[in-house]
Amino acid sequence: MGHCLKGDPIPDEDHVARHCSPKLLEIRDEKVVGFLAAAFCPDDEGVSVTWLEYFEGTHDERLSRVRQVIRDTRTVRSSHHMGVARVGAIRAAGHKIGIDVTVEHDPIEEPATDRNPAHALIKNIPNEGFELMELIAAEVVALQVIII
Repeated sequence: MGHCLKGDPIPDEDHVARHCSPKLLEIRDEKVVGFLAAAFCPDDEGVSVTWLEYFEGTHDERLSRVRQVIRDTRTVRSSHHMGVARVGAIRAAGHKIGIDVTVEHDPIEEPATDRNPAHALIKNIPNEGFELMELIAAEVVALQVIII
């Protein structure tokens, strides 16, 4: 289980999940084949993700816990998907083009309806960093795309 404090970096060998609606998914022949670069467009704080290894258990058990946290804190529909990527692959995507991307633990405690102790942020993605967003999206696709 993750024991980081807010702002601590998440280890490169760990994984984060990104929840997206259909408008941020790449769809071919009515099948989701990946995430669009726009899925990794940052807001003022970064790109919101959930840290799998924060939870104990097997990879599948952790995915189940992440799905539950997302269902409990977000509006989720059957058309939504969740992608998972290794933190080190996200950081390496930034290094390919000279950007020091970080992934930091950012637990959400308040309000209680939005509580996500495994919340994290991908930071340092420039708003105009479309090439980086594409590289990160490719890493998510390479690992897995999971139906919520």
